[in-house]
Amino acid sequence: MRIFLLPISTRHSLIYCQCISKSNLGQHSVFDGLVRRVESQALQTLVNWENISGGWKKNSTATDNQLLKRIPYQEWGLKSIPPLSRKRRVDIVNGKVKSVEVLFPARFMSEEKLRETLERYALQGQSRHSDRMFWSYAGLPFAMPFALVPIIPKFPLFYLVFRAWSHWQAFHGSRHLELLLKKNAIRPSPSTDLDKIYGVDLIHQDGSSSGADQGLRTERWRLWVERETKDSMILHPGMGKLIGEHFKIPEMASLIEWAIERVEKDIREGKED
Repeated sequence: MRIFLLPISTRHSLIYCQCISKSNLGQHSVFDGLVRRVESQALQTLVNWENISGGWKKNSTATDNQLLKRIPYQEWGLKSIPPLSRKRRVDIVNGKVKSVEVLFPARFMSEEKLRETLERYALQGQSRHSDRMFWSYAGLPFAMPFALVPIIPKFPLFYLVFRAWSHWQAFHGSRHLELLLKKNAIRPSPSTDLDKIYGVDLIHQDGSSSGADQGLRTERWRLWVERETKDSMILHPGMGKLIGEHFKIPEMASLIEWAIERVEKDIREGKED
């Protein structure tokens, strides 16, 4: 597995875990693997349907996306980290696993900031999702009787089940991340590819053309990101698709675009985490 940490704005970043090793996937339950494949296929289907010009598939995708976007992008990111199996936990504790690579754009994020962000994801994720998981489970007994009545839609029950499961995944993803951090099993890996892609967005915004101009502007942006106190966007709409296509991870592309949309909206409305 490898992790991407992508700054969306000067205060917000997206975490995403890509499971690229079959041996890693084999360390988790068959049920969990099945659920992850279904979720991945569902996201891929939404991405494909979103590119259709019209028809019921396009309309269905718009409706589904509105429901899915109610789930915070931070939760989707933590859900992408697989829960710890007993064997993997023991291997991490005993130092028998390879350190997990964390790709990030080094021109826009320092290693110190990277670790600080990962630690915040791990600690806040456990606190937030344990509470919300409890309340989702607590609501199930109240929703189940209504689901038995044929004329009443079963959506509330299905939604609570889905949210409880989603919070469970995010909670265990954050625990996995915390253990990796505690055992120094995280390996920051500056990505020149991400630096170039982020640089493309700078060219689009600033209109710089030459390589020298791009390098100077990128360095200036790096210093600005480090010093900026107000939350400001770093990525803009369309960049998620570019990143996803480059790394051949379409589901990550969709998640980046959702994160960009969410952060932009929060900045416009003056909301802060």
